[in-house]
Amino acid sequence: MRERKSIRAELKADDSGEFSAVFLTKNVIDKDGDVTLDGAFADGTKVVVGAWQHEMSDLPIGSATIREGKDEVSVEGKFFLDTPQGDAAHRTIKALADEGLGEWSFIFKAAEFKFGEHDDQPVRFLEKIDVFSVDPVLVGAGVNTRTTGIKGGGDLLTFAEHSDAMVQSLNEYLARAKSRAELRGHDGRSLSEANRETLGKLADSLADIQTALDTLTPEEVKDSHPALMHELLRFRAFEAQGA
Repeated sequence: MRERKSIRAELKADDSGEFSAVFLTKNVIDKDGDVTLDGAFADGTKVVVGAWQHEMSDLPIGSATIREGKDEVSVEGKFFLDTPQGDAAHRTIKALADEGLGEWSFIFKAAEFKFGEHDDQPVRFLEKIDVFSVDPVLVGAGVNTRTTGIKGGGDLLTFAEHSDAMVQSLNEYLARAKSRAELRGHDGRSLSEANRETLGKLADSLADIQTALDTLTPEEVKDSHPALMHELLRFRAFEAQGA
């Protein structure tokens, strides 16, 4: 027998259509009176991302892979942005996530289960679950689920992308510092003591970062992220000039 279970989503999405959603909290009683135990899911299982409210007459809106963590079970997937259904679902769910909203449900078969008590309440313990789809819905039954944000920090960035973002930030900050120093220089002034102190603290932090990077197989770091190492050294040189 196939069943459905709904919960709030933890969603991170970007314009590529990629997303991550927590769709179950383990070892707690959900609103259906079930407790999902550790190991109930087959990590790495591919699943369909179905249409809103399990509308099976509509085409799927994406695909995903199940990931079972210590306390939660999630999916990592991608919306089908080249289809009207997938694109509309992506836009809607992303907008809901921006407001701290958005819930998900999954269609499943309880392959192995038993009945018992949890926190002095009668429950069904789900020991093995076969998941057929994970779908966005209106109302869920999950416990302690939440939206954590949209891509934009390091959460969904690759290591190389994160490095590139750091380089860009350093470039922008260095350009701003130089502009301020040059502007004051034209007026016959130097940077204020407070600004010099701020630059000094940042330079010290960058020096600590450079030292830490040097300990992580130095040649590999320098070879794989030369731009980042270059910017760290360039800022140190700028600060040493007494900017």
